[in-house]
Amino acid sequence: MTPFVEGLFGIEHIRAGFADRTRSATAFAMAFGGGLDVHAGEHLDVRAIQIDYLPTFFNGKRQDNIRASAGIKIK
Repeated sequence: MTPFVEGLFGIEHIRAGFADRTRSATAFAMAFGGGLDVHAGEHLDVRAIQIDYLPTFFNGKRQDNIRASAGIKIK
């Protein structure tokens, strides 16, 4: 088993349209999280769990988001 942590920083963009009106915004983005990989072979791991916290900062307001995932990792 291999635990891991991560920190990501960047920019996010959102664009939405309704009828003939379109709005868009760009803001600072970041994500913090971690998880656990289970060794399943020489070139294969199973990502048992990954949890990330993703705050967004559009229009001067913070929105708190959580992302959970699992899967296969090919090395």
